[in-house]
Amino acid sequence: MSTRQLQGVVMGFVLVIAPVLLLPYVEVSGVNRGQFNFYSPADERRLGAGEARRIETRTRIVAIPEVQAYLDQLGIKIASVTESPRIEYGFRILDTKAVNAFALPGGFVYVTRGLMLVARDEGELSGVLAHEIGHIVARHGTVRLSRNQLIAFLTSMGGSMLVGDLASPIPGLVTSFEGLSYSRGDETAADDLGTAYLYQAGFDPAAMASFFDVMWRSRNEPHLARFLLTHPPSLDRAARVRWRIAAWPLDDRWVRDSAAFHEAQDLLRRSPSAAP
Repeated sequence: MSTRQLQGVVMGFVLVIAPVLLLPYVEVSGVNRGQFNFYSPADERRLGAGEARRIETRTRIVAIPEVQAYLDQLGIKIASVTESPRIEYGFRILDTKAVNAFALPGGFVYVTRGLMLVARDEGELSGVLAHEIGHIVARHGTVRLSRNQLIAFLTSMGGSMLVGDLASPIPGLVTSFEGLSYSRGDETAADDLGTAYLYQAGFDPAAMASFFDVMWRSRNEPHLARFLLTHPPSLDRAARVRWRIAAWPLDDRWVRDSAAFHEAQDLLRRSPSAAP
């Protein structure tokens, strides 16, 4: 048997045995059932905490106790109705005028000063939080990281087969969340989960669609660049939310706004910020 034939046999064996080796890492329940993930919830918390420390050393956090208390109360109310209410969530406001929001694995949710000021009511802010909480519950960060690592391993394995060097099969293994982006499927899943969480927590889920409308109309504004990079604007996203909730019973019991939201906004407007 030639060297090339042997390499082909070995590579074939790897491709056959890989699914078997991945079975212990496949989620068998929950919202991300069927996805494989190399990380346990404890791993997620540790990785997310490390990334959170890096972010908070680079970007100032808004330290207004009343605003922080309001955001905590709002976020925890939404998180309490999810499939993973025992996650220890933390909500922070980054002191930048740029409009953005993102979540890190393990329960870390960030919104910017700019986003809190561009939201028109409590429902729209709640929709953003619910969407980011959806990413955390579905474990999108570590699922995508695991997928990238598997691809890196298989690619390097294939390259090693071609050059005949198997000494280092995983060079440059991806271990950071920085630069990772969610797929369109991830974003749709977070939209769907977030819409359901809003409704279950007593917020009008139509607010998520109205926030998408605002982002679409404002898509050419520079301060939205980071948000639109990670949350691609789409009229389809707003339409999907409206289609999903069309048959849901809604009345005045579902909250769309509150005085506490506008008080928090006023405090943010009056507080100085040296951030761009």
